[in-house]
Amino acid sequence: PCVEVESLDETARGAGGFGSTGVAQAINEAASPKAAAVASSSPADEAMRVKRTRSSASLPVRGSSAAAGFDLAAAEAYTVKAGGKAIVMTGLSIAIPSGTYARIAP
Repeated sequence: PCVEVESLDETARGAGGFGSTGVAQAINEAASPKAAAVASSSPADEAMRVKRTRSSASLPVRGSSAAAGFDLAAAEAYTVKAGGKAIVMTGLSIAIPSGTYARIAP
């Protein structure tokens, strides 16, 4: 599931520098009760947490009940030529539950 949140303060960037991997590793150092609860829950119990960074952003949605992943939408109108590539802003910050594989693919 996907749930909208106001803040993702208790997340950490991945080891490869590619976004959030979930709860920060320094949980034993002055961690909040909320962070400890998230860290101890199983991946199946956790939802993908999403914070809108732009008011025009759309939350991720599943295209169908059988979809393996979520669909993302651009926060602004873009034109990309056929066969072209572009960096497109979603206007979202996303925290992926620990133990979950995530990637953005065309």
